[in-house]
Amino acid sequence: MPERDIALDPFDALIGTWATKATHPLVDAVVPDTVTFEWLEGGHFLLQRSRNDHESFPDTMSVIGVPAAGEGLVMEYFDSRGVRRTYGVSGASGEIFLSSSSVLSPRLGASPSRVDGSPLARRAIGRTT
Repeated sequence: MPERDIALDPFDALIGTWATKATHPLVDAVVPDTVTFEWLEGGHFLLQRSRNDHESFPDTMSVIGVPAAGEGLVMEYFDSRGVRRTYGVSGASGEIFLSSSSVLSPRLGASPSRVDGSPLARRAIGRTT
């Protein structure tokens, strides 16, 4: 089995379940949710899942790992609306940085999820496990 890419090492600090709060400029609410990070067996891919109870905020699942071709890391993002996106991703100091042609989300738990085209912000408020 090949060794895990060292670019994945900063994500070790995120393993567990986090209580978070999500906000959006078009929704007058702070929505509590949870984000869980876990390694797929073998440690080559990081799984991220988020769940909440607000109809305007999708539940999400992402897989972070080395792309089949090229350098760096990618995040394959899927949500409960049927949306699928691919982002460039990096990690440092307990934060996740996402990038695409239309999004740059520079904080831990920042989500590529969107409601009416505007960015959804998700901030960690504490680890639960």
